[in-house]
Amino acid sequence: MNGNSDRHDFPDGAAGGRIVVGYEVQDKDWKLSVSGNGIGMPQKTAGAKSRGLGTMLVKALAQQLDAQVEIVSSGKGTTVSLVRSSFESRLPTAA
Repeated sequence: MNGNSDRHDFPDGAAGGRIVVGYEVQDKDWKLSVSGNGIGMPQKTAGAKSRGLGTMLVKALAQQLDAQVEIVSSGKGTTVSLVRSSFESRLPTAA
């Protein structure tokens, strides 16, 4: 392991640390996920913005790919995903 995962998810060099990268595709939709079983992300107060370089890079990449960022974190680890959904509504519109 290296980079952010060493410094943030496994600060004590935890033995048994794991990082899993996954990619799923269905038609035009896709999801890229990176999960780690480290300590998780610190809790933020309501309305607080993350100022970390890694977070800024992931958000910029998501914007370029027309994707959304999903982050799920607990004391058992963190999963960060980029999700691109090309769902097109078939509902009628009033206009």
